Amino acid sequence: RISEIPSWESSIVRMAASHLLFGLLIAGHAIARASYALPARTRAFLTSRRPNGRCGMRRIVRRYAAEGTETLPSATDAKKAGFEDAIGIGKKVALQLQNSDTPEVRGVLDALLESEEGARGFFVSFLTSEEKDNVADLNPPVEVLGNALAEAEEKVVGPLLVMNTVMPTAMVTAHKRSNSDSMAEMSTRVARRASILLEHSPRTRPIVEAAFGAAQRDGAGKPSAEGGPDDVEYWLRFYDKWGYDDEMRKEIAAALNNVLVKYA
Repeated sequence: RISEIPSWESSIVRMAASHLLFGLLIAGHAIARASYALPARTRAFLTSRRPNGRCGMRRIVRRYAAEGTETLPSATDAKKAGFEDAIGIGKKVALQLQNSDTPEVRGVLDALLESEEGARGFFVSFLTSEEKDNVADLNPPVEVLGNALAEAEEKVVGPLLVMNTVMPTAMVTAHKRSNSDSMAEMSTRVARRASILLEHSPRTRPIVEAAFGAAQRDGAGKPSAEGGPDDVEYWLRFYDKWGYDDEMRKEIAAALNNVLVKYA
């Protein structure tokens, strides 16, 4: 039980579990690479939460890493994709963005960003990709991606991009506490890439402001059950749910403030 695990370790468990559930591959991607440096009891907890002791995210990553990436599906197929299929399509899109700027990429990208499942899948592939001279590190983003984000529904991409900034930022602190420098570096990279996309998605500003405001609170008191992603209470619930402590919230606030400064 989580309550039986030491407090700092329990916090890492909740965060790692959350990352697996959201499919953001912050903790999940690390586990797939067999290099996640967590205490033994924490690893045991995560293993107990995987069907048959196996990591579903590892299966997904391996499946799509082995597939060809040269041919894009149609926008219609991308629009119908669930999360797992969207990871595979997202990998194809990410590589197309890396190697060229073909017109058909925009249609597939727009289709993925229309839904939460599609957007999650794309961000998993794009934010964690490891190609040399990675397109995900460009600031500003390549034109086709920047234009797609500018026109995407902010209620879909906004919360996901904020989470992809917030979660790895918190995990950097957790990894440093467990002396896992390589994992801290990976989380830093994901957070930096997500923040670049946020900086160039100005319509998401109310969501970023709400998450920033929540991170500045001291965490005392129980947040309201009301409010969506553009409400401070939503992010207070989010931070409380995953056990982000004062130090983590301070780092989150700093990361989001850097995004807000770029909006000005």
